[in-house]
Amino acid sequence: MMHNDVKYISEFEAVSRFIKVYNEKNHTDYYEIEKNEWENAKDGINEVDVFCYSNSDLPRLKIQVTKCDPNFSAEFGRYVNYKKRNNFRDLFQNKLFARKITLPEFSENLKTVISNKAEKYKSETKKDLILLLDNLGSQSDLFFYKFKDNYRDFLENTGFLEIWVSGYNNFILRLDK
Repeated sequence: MMHNDVKYISEFEAVSRFIKVYNEKNHTDYYEIEKNEWENAKDGINEVDVFCYSNSDLPRLKIQVTKCDPNFSAEFGRYVNYKKRNNFRDLFQNKLFARKITLPEFSENLKTVISNKAEKYKSETKKDLILLLDNLGSQSDLFFYKFKDNYRDFLENTGFLEIWVSGYNNFILRLDK
């Protein structure tokens, strides 16, 4: 299995969890999930990771999936501070001494992840794009509710059509409303 296949499996799982809740809340019938092949991007759309299609006449959903925080170690349930270029010994030592993250650190990291995505795409592109945060971590669901309450204006002004969290424990939350 290639790296991109592993990435796609993670994205597919996040979208599969999300689409069930999305359909319930919006009374829609999206069912088909399709990977956007970057090399052969449909309609020249490179910012979309996954498309979702409906049986009815609804427009396809365009979804950009990203990890909540690239420094999160799902294996250890803790945040680690390391760069990709560090050797395995440094990585192992950092994981051993990693600590639980605080709410302010979590909020700042999540805000940075969302800001980076918002800055990456043009306004015209974002208005039809759902940003789906794949939460593989073990943060309390309460962290996301507090983030939503504390950063409501920021979230509403990113330009994305919608922003959601899709958690490994079937925790699904729309952050921007």
